[in-house]
Amino acid sequence: MAAAGFFIYLFEGGHALYNDAPYKAQADAVLVSVDKYEKEQEVLDNYYKELPPAEREKHTKVEKYTLYVLDWEYELNGKTYHIEESDRYLSGYAVGDKKTFKVYSYDGIEYRKAAENGLTDVMLGLCRITFALLAVFIVGIVIARIKYMKSRGRRSSGGE
Repeated sequence: MAAAGFFIYLFEGGHALYNDAPYKAQADAVLVSVDKYEKEQEVLDNYYKELPPAEREKHTKVEKYTLYVLDWEYELNGKTYHIEESDRYLSGYAVGDKKTFKVYSYDGIEYRKAAENGLTDVMLGLCRITFALLAVFIVGIVIARIKYMKSRGRRSSGGE
C-alpha cells in the first residue's frame, strides 16, 4: 500500500501544483450551463471474459446513462474564467447555482482549478502513516537487536 501511495503521490500533478503555487484563491463560481448527453457503455462481468468472442457478446450488457457537463463561471482580478465539470452524477445542479472552488496560478494572471480532495488524498495520508509506522518498527528492531547483542556479550564475558 505504501509503494502504491508513493507512486500516486509522484504522478498526482494537480495536488502538488496547487500546494506549490504562489497564487492561491477561493473562487465563487456561478453555473452558466448544463448539458446532458445520453451515453452507452458495454459492461461485461469478469467471469465471462475468458469465453470466446461469440459467447462473450451474449453476456455483454449495454448500460445507458446520462453524462452531465457543467460550465461554471467565476471572476478574479477583473477577468472571467470557466471551469468545466463532467460526470454522470452531477444531476442535482441547475443554472444559477453557486459553488466555491479552490484555484491556483503561477503568474497571478491565469488561474486554474485545483485538484479535488478525494480518494487520492486519503491514500496519501494512509501511506504517510504507513511509512511512519514502518520507520518506528525498523528503529524498534534495531534497538532490540542492540540490546540483545549487549546482553549476550555480558553473559559470555562473565566467565561462565
